[in-house]
Amino acid sequence: DPGAGAFTPYTNRKGGALEYIPAGMELFLYYGDGYFEGKEEEYGIPNDEERLHVRKLLWNFHRMRELLFLPKLPAQLEANLTRELFDLVHSVQQTWNSVA
Repeated sequence: DPGAGAFTPYTNRKGGALEYIPAGMELFLYYGDGYFEGKEEEYGIPNDEERLHVRKLLWNFHRMRELLFLPKLPAQLEANLTRELFDLVHSVQQTWNSVA
């Protein structure tokens, strides 16, 4: 049964396909560019204020590293550390919001 275990809060949606869709394939819908606006917290998407805080934090981090004459990191390592730092800041903010 292709729909076994499937769930959606959206019912009675109609659509059409331009080509054959084999049984068992997943379908995805595009709700438009503004779909996630106002839903950042619900979906764990950082909002503009969070991104600004992270940019400032990263700028200060890079500035501190320059002042301490620390070597530049390889691009991939830099990207990974930037992402980990962003995730940490986002996690701390979520924790703070849940207890505040």
